[in-house]
Amino acid sequence: MSRKDWLRNSVAAMKVRLMHSCHDMTRLTSLAHDEKLPRFTRWKMRLHCMACLWCRRYRDHLSLLRRALRHLPGAGDGGAAGVLSDEFRTRLKQAVRESTN
Repeated sequence: MSRKDWLRNSVAAMKVRLMHSCHDMTRLTSLAHDEKLPRFTRWKMRLHCMACLWCRRYRDHLSLLRRALRHLPGAGDGGAAGVLSDEFRTRLKQAVRESTN
């Protein structure tokens, strides 16, 4: 095995051990917004995002959505309860009841 092939195989093996899969990254990215992940996990996530455009985009879009939702009226009191009128809330409850029957 040539030195070049050995190096290529070594890098590939290291990548497999050190990087999360994209499937794991979606779960971990969401989880990272709710709780603090272990340092090594965060480091592996950063490494993956440096190499993977799609996971980087997912992380950025999720962050954008979270920031946008914080600016909605009623976000400080547990959600969008202040946004919906009483009339709409009543109609919504009725529609849910009718759809479950």
